Amino acid sequence: MQAVVQERQALVMLLQAHLREVHRFLPEAEIRGRVFALQCFVEGVVLRAAREPDMELDVVRESVQRFVAEVVPGFESAARSSGGFAP
Repeated sequence: MQAVVQERQALVMLLQAHLREVHRFLPEAEIRGRVFALQCFVEGVVLRAAREPDMELDVVRESVQRFVAEVVPGFESAARSSGGFAP
């Protein structure tokens, strides 16, 4: 339980830092909600991958990228400018 709390706090801080970089602001409650959604999504992807070991990685990659782009403002444009992923 403590590890989950620490992970959540680290993700909140990471998202806050990213928002400052892209000159965006979200209320603390909104950031915490987005971090919670992100954690749930990642855990679900891990479970799905364990259940379906033959899952196509391209599908997983695209799903993660789309979700994170929705949850983290400015993520998609930042990733593209750094060569993080293709459109």
